[in-house]
Amino acid sequence: MSWPVKSVRRQKRGSGAAGNRRGNERAAARPAPGALLDETIAIWQPRTSRPLTREDARQIIENMTGFFNVLREWDRAERAAADQALRRKRPPGSGDPQPESTLDETAPA
Repeated sequence: MSWPVKSVRRQKRGSGAAGNRRGNERAAARPAPGALLDETIAIWQPRTSRPLTREDARQIIENMTGFFNVLREWDRAERAAADQALRRKRPPGSGDPQPESTLDETAPA
């Protein structure tokens, strides 16, 4: 069974063998589409009174993926805003803040 899949904008992955290896490891860890649908039904069926279909499972997967994508986008936006605010607070040319020394420089060695 197949269904139409809407186009999803993908982030560019790192190039090179390391980036490809991580992508292959993730792909190998994913269950087959039929197994993923069955697992989704098994997880969500106790939460509803009507029997879930594979189409319901597909929609659940799509919605959960979209939900976590939105959370990731919000997190990235918050981090970017925090970084930008931090950059505005630093005087020009100050670079990254240095950690404070924990040694007492007045104490004899």
